[in-house]
Amino acid sequence: MQLEQTYRDELELLRSNLNLLSEYSIDSAVDNNRNQIKRNRILIGLYNDCKPSDYKIADFIFNEETILRKSDLKVVVDYEVDVLYLSAFILTKFDKVEDIWKFINAKETDFDSSIGFDTEYLLSFGVDRVFEYLENTEHQNKELVKSAIGENSTDSWFLQEEINDWKKHKHEYFKVFEFPIKDEINFLYQAKEYEYLKSLIPKWSLEKSNWTEEQNLTYITIDRDLQIEDFHLEVLKHYNETFNNSERKKEFQKKIFKLEMNKLSFWEKLKKIWS
Repeated sequence: MQLEQTYRDELELLRSNLNLLSEYSIDSAVDNNRNQIKRNRILIGLYNDCKPSDYKIADFIFNEETILRKSDLKVVVDYEVDVLYLSAFILTKFDKVEDIWKFINAKETDFDSSIGFDTEYLLSFGVDRVFEYLENTEHQNKELVKSAIGENSTDSWFLQEEINDWKKHKHEYFKVFEFPIKDEINFLYQAKEYEYLKSLIPKWSLEKSNWTEEQNLTYITIDRDLQIEDFHLEVLKHYNETFNNSERKKEFQKKIFKLEMNKLSFWEKLKKIWS
């Protein structure tokens, strides 16, 4: 698929010239997204093809996402915290136990991060291995990490089996980005590739007779978020016509009425209301 190849090619270009990393930095951004979508493209490439030699790339992106999370997010357009979580997950693949200091730093950003940034990241390099590492270090954040995971492997808040299950869950969580792409629309939506997504609208319309209920609901969400009123109206109508036993039908009918009213002039609205 051409879309997949675009992601692969961008990662290969970066691998061939690490000086290009600066183009993915927050400071080099020419848009209000602060290059997060660009960095996510590389992470998606790494999710599908991560090599030991890619550590510098993964580390750079994680550090940029940590800095971004600590900044004023109100001015960041389409900010997505899952990019930070994906970058952390990619970093665990390199099995560098010393990266727990990066993880505790990210986790301590604010109250939301203390909850949202999984504690399991701190033990992702192995429960016994992490506690052995802590036993032999005098890092300034040693006690901070221990307060999050326990004093030793015997008193650990998580068993190794639980960490193994968490890793599997994390891989599944990001599986929407797995190649080959199984759902191009959902992939683009989750990756926030909105311009590309909008270009596919004519193609979606032609294929709607083959939509499953799940696909139809996904497209309703996408159209709403992207504020594409004409297509949003079309997919709402298609859903109600196709899945007329759904309990959502009444809710969607109200939305259809509102969207149709928005398209009318003042006098046309009065006429419709009184007819």
